[in-house]
Amino acid sequence: MSRIRAKASRNATRRKQRTLRAGTVATEMAVCLPILFMVFLGSIDLIRYNLLRNVITHATYEAARTGIVKGATIEDVQQVVETELDRFAAPLEYTITTDPAVLPAVGSETLTITITCDVREAGWILSDHFPGDTMQESMTIQLE
Repeated sequence: MSRIRAKASRNATRRKQRTLRAGTVATEMAVCLPILFMVFLGSIDLIRYNLLRNVITHATYEAARTGIVKGATIEDVQQVVETELDRFAAPLEYTITTDPAVLPAVGSETLTITITCDVREAGWILSDHFPGDTMQESMTIQLE
């Protein structure tokens, strides 16, 4: 008989513990889920930031390669940059600077292409917290 009472009292204790912990899962989820979503969405935004940096680097490289060809013009360079940045499919405001300012370059041995892009336009969540408002990439290449 004492075994039955001991078992019954253990079951009662377990039931009491379960009722005391009834809201803990909901509370823990309410605290942790927003943090988890912020980390997840923030990582997506940081991935977009890195992708934008790589796209600008690639666009600068392609523009510099286009600009060194004999007979190339500034419009050709701008068209290449526009094509490369349109692949990113984000509303980007950017400026292109070339040194020398006129192509074909006479008396110059190198061509420098600089692209400056507004980063805040490309982000979703963390764009206000990116280091700096603009991203700049520059490429110097020897003329043919």
